[in-house]
Amino acid sequence: MKKSLALLTDLAQKDKDVLLVVGDLGFSLFDDFRQKCPNQFINAGIAEQNMLSVAAGLALEGKKVFVYSIANFPTLRALEQIKNDVAYHHANVKIISGTGGLNYGNLGMSHHTTGDLAALRAIPDIRIYNPGDVYEAQKSIIDAYNHNGTCYIRIGRCKTNFVHENDHFNVDDFIRIGSGKDVLLFNSGALLADAKIAYDLLIKDKIKASLVSVPLLKPINNEKMLKLLSEFHYIVTLDEHSVVGGFGSAVSEIVAQNNIATHPLIKEIGIPDEPYFEIGDHEYLKDFFGLSGEKIYHSVLEFIKK
Repeated sequence: MKKSLALLTDLAQKDKDVLLVVGDLGFSLFDDFRQKCPNQFINAGIAEQNMLSVAAGLALEGKKVFVYSIANFPTLRALEQIKNDVAYHHANVKIISGTGGLNYGNLGMSHHTTGDLAALRAIPDIRIYNPGDVYEAQKSIIDAYNHNGTCYIRIGRCKTNFVHENDHFNVDDFIRIGSGKDVLLFNSGALLADAKIAYDLLIKDKIKASLVSVPLLKPINNEKMLKLLSEFHYIVTLDEHSVVGGFGSAVSEIVAQNNIATHPLIKEIGIPDEPYFEIGDHEYLKDFFGLSGEKIYHSVLEFIKK
């Protein structure tokens, strides 16, 4: 999905108010940006809290500031600055996190980012994007650029850059694959490719499934959500995030707030709410936590056959 970040160079060349601030990383990723827009690139160093405060100040002076770092550093480490300096002032800052979730598997849980969505969803006035492939990430970046306010874009790794066949959708759409009504695989974020594997296995088993991807996590369209939920008895939410406070929580909140007591049945697949010390590459950790395509498939079968 990082291929989508090339869009930042295009935006900066067209708009001199676009700035990119990084936390002493991403240089090979942004070589093209630095070469073509050197006066719009700032290395703030390994000081993420200060980086967000600097971004807020630049935004309040009329700049459109994109901030990039490894996912846990510009979010959880700088949470107070995001709340007080950025969102509180409705500052035009777009925080892009690279490799959210379990992407830095071999570096251990200090580099895993499994609670960022929960933390940022609780801060008012933040628009949150959780794209699932390159098309969704590109739409998210463009929408964030056009939105005057604080945004968070969670970029992750996935097995394939392009899960959707085309980009004929809006970022606030619920993007659907299939029309089955037995079970809904309801995804937000980089598990989309794994969800597609599980979906294909279910279809092969003659199970009438649908896969729906939601790139824009906050604000989420309640009306669209309720209409979609009404179609299914079984719904499985998928998110490379803790089961507390992520996409699954957002779906359950809407169900509870609208007094949907018995319909639908919801299973949340995510990272358990417990300490863990497992280390391995990204694919290994996804399989360990039941987030690989085949493990999702087996979890869905168990859920709908109870």
